[in-house]
Amino acid sequence: MKRLKWALPVTASLFLMAGCGDSDEVTNQPSEAPVEDEANSDNNSMYTFDKFELDVDYTDVNDAIKVDYEKETNSTEASYERKEDDLNLNGDEAMQELDSLFGQLNFDKDTPDEEVLNQIKATFNVEDARSIEADVTFTDGTEKEYRE
Repeated sequence: MKRLKWALPVTASLFLMAGCGDSDEVTNQPSEAPVEDEANSDNNSMYTFDKFELDVDYTDVNDAIKVDYEKETNSTEASYERKEDDLNLNGDEAMQELDSLFGQLNFDKDTPDEEVLNQIKATFNVEDARSIEADVTFTDGTEKEYRE
C-alpha cells in the first residue's frame, strides 16, 4: 500500500518534467523546404546543412542577430533573435521565419568563404556589422566556420 501511495505522485512528476521540454524544439517542420543537392535526400535534410549558428554584432549592439538551428535524427531545434526588430522566436515560430531565409541560401562546403558570407549578409540583411560569425555543419558532417 505504501508503494502505491508514492506511485501516483512520482508518475505525475515524470509527466510534468517531460512536458517542460526545450522551448526551441520544432514540432511542425516546413513541408516545402528546398533541397539543394542530392546528398540531402540521403539523410532527409531540408537544407545543405544540419546545423547553422549565426552571431552578428554591430558597433553598438552585441548579438544583434542570433540564429541557432540544429536538425538531429529525431528532432529539430531553432531559435531566431533580431534585436533591432524586437524579434525573439523559438521552436515552430523561429523555424517558420528561418525556413524562408534558409531557402535563399545555396552554399555548400565547397563554396568559397567570401561567397558564403555574402549570401548570409544578403539573406539576413546585415550591413556594417562589427563582426559576423557563422558555424555550419553540413549534411555530410563537415564543420566550417565563417568569420568577418
